[in-house]
Amino acid sequence: MRNFFRKIIQKWTYSIIGFWIALKEEKSLWIFFALLPMVIGIGIWVELSLLKWAILSLIISMLISVEILNTSIEAAVDTISFQYNVKVKKIKDIASAATLIITLGSIISLLLIFIPAIKEAL
Repeated sequence: MRNFFRKIIQKWTYSIIGFWIALKEEKSLWIFFALLPMVIGIGIWVELSLLKWAILSLIISMLISVEILNTSIEAAVDTISFQYNVKVKKIKDIASAATLIITLGSIISLLLIFIPAIKEAL
């Protein structure tokens, strides 16, 4: 049983290290985290319902996760290919498109949550 918990702690440690590496290397993650206090603050101000907080949490976690996945794909591709390659560019552009799509979807979802709530609060 002790070995089981040691493995879980080790996996969490690797995940935290990976998160820290992504945070250091991916500047757009800093933008997300810089905007996070504002989003939370507005949510508190307009007194979002528990359901809307849950949706907001999912939006934020999906956005950060896709950005980290994009970063890992780019790092993997850069490791495999040392020179400019059209196929590598295609892979990186497609991975980046996933980030763009989730970002745009997140913005739309946040607007759908916050605009009516702000109108009601005013």
